[in-house]
Amino acid sequence: MKERRVIRCRGCSLNQLVTANGLCRRCRAQLEIPFSRALSVSLRILRQALGLTQQQLADRVERLQRTHISVYENARKSPTLPKVHLFAEALGVSDFVIISFAEAVRDAAGRDAQKRAC
Repeated sequence: MKERRVIRCRGCSLNQLVTANGLCRRCRAQLEIPFSRALSVSLRILRQALGLTQQQLADRVERLQRTHISVYENARKSPTLPKVHLFAEALGVSDFVIISFAEAVRDAAGRDAQKRAC
């Protein structure tokens, strides 16, 4: 059986069970951004900040094709920690930077959802 979690909407402060679509029942604001989605956004932003294409990043990462990069960046699949480490080496940053950046993306998305709901 699926676990049921209670979450508080940042926009209208309604306590509710997490919905299937991830939106608040009252104000329709996004309740939370999954970490896997924030990680995919952060990978794309870091890659683009370095001026790399998906193919160039795939060439830097061992055993990955361009289509795999696309799958991870579009959050169709979440990278494992060893894959995050490979991405970090290819991008020239530490694993901690990628994970911290993903947390920052997730927090920023939550704040944006709260502003839109007001």
